[in-house]
Amino acid sequence: MEKYRQGKKNTMQILSNFYDTLREFLTEKEMTPRMFAKQAGFPESAVYYWLDRTYVPSTANLLRFADFCDVSLDYLLGLSETRSFRRAAQPVPFAERFRTLLQQTGKSQYAAAKHCGIGCSAVSKWLHRGKLPRADTLVKLADFFNCSMDYLLGRTDIP
Repeated sequence: MEKYRQGKKNTMQILSNFYDTLREFLTEKEMTPRMFAKQAGFPESAVYYWLDRTYVPSTANLLRFADFCDVSLDYLLGLSETRSFRRAAQPVPFAERFRTLLQQTGKSQYAAAKHCGIGCSAVSKWLHRGKLPRADTLVKLADFFNCSMDYLLGRTDIP
């Protein structure tokens, strides 16, 4: 899979790709923002805020969008030109996948936090409270582990 990670594109550009993908999807499906919001189960105001680039969607909303459109998160954020991905037979919770990646790579929670420019308390929330990282942090984590965001979030078993 072709990957364009943090070193090649900055976070704002990556998140900007989401807005472009949303517009592209609406055009391709000949949907209005209102129709999309209703069918995908998003508040209409949220869709308009995303289109206006007023708000960045949460990771949970990015996942819902990717599932609704049946695309990879890497495609959604412009990190890959490949739309499709192979879904995991049994999705893995993010905290479990994160722990496994730390163990497999021999990297520490501290190193992950430092790479992402966040505090260790955020990592603790992911591991112990089931929280998801913000979208920009997710991109950095995928870079840190050299894997796709879909793999990191347990949507696929292919790194």
